[in-house]
Amino acid sequence: AIVVCQEEAIDAMSDAQLIVDVLTGRFASSDEENIAAAGAPLLAADHPQIPLFMSSDDLLWANASPAPRFGQGAFREMLGSTFESVTGKELQVTMYGKPRRVAYSYAREVLRGEARRLGWDSDAMRTVCMVGDNLESDIQGANAMGAPWLSVHVLSGIGHAPSAVRSVAPGDGEAEWLLNNVPPTPHYVAPTLDHFVREAEHFGEAAV
Repeated sequence: AIVVCQEEAIDAMSDAQLIVDVLTGRFASSDEENIAAAGAPLLAADHPQIPLFMSSDDLLWANASPAPRFGQGAFREMLGSTFESVTGKELQVTMYGKPRRVAYSYAREVLRGEARRLGWDSDAMRTVCMVGDNLESDIQGANAMGAPWLSVHVLSGIGHAPSAVRSVAPGDGEAEWLLNNVPPTPHYVAPTLDHFVREAEHFGEAAV
């Protein structure tokens, strides 16, 4: 299988070339074998695609740059288009990051484990705050989970970026359902994470 887990400092051209080479079986042990393989079909009709997993579908994300950067979602779109142009087939990819339930369920289990480590009652955790700058992944995913999740949209990061519509990977029924059924309207909006923390400390849990 191929697992794509990072987006910072990604070399998109080299990585796309490597992934397509693996998916189409174009590796050989010698120049002669590579030359012989060059005349073969890139992907036979009965050849199952090697499983491809990607951990994030965010079209944009933020780092030290003054403007939002392309994220793994943009890489998936570019990779999918390239793969289809080269092979004539639709790229099959399994997405497992936000806004999908598996990411939020795992996050809550990590928080419960941390609570137990600190000697707290993990069953007494009444609210889980998802603080994020991306309405399509951070906020929409938290809203889909329902209670005890509270979605907090911070306007830092890509919060100030022009609206960008993320595409859905072929066969990604969960992401398509979320886009069509769960509004990305946050429960709370704050300029930055620091503002939210200070307000939460000042007003107390009941008010928030």
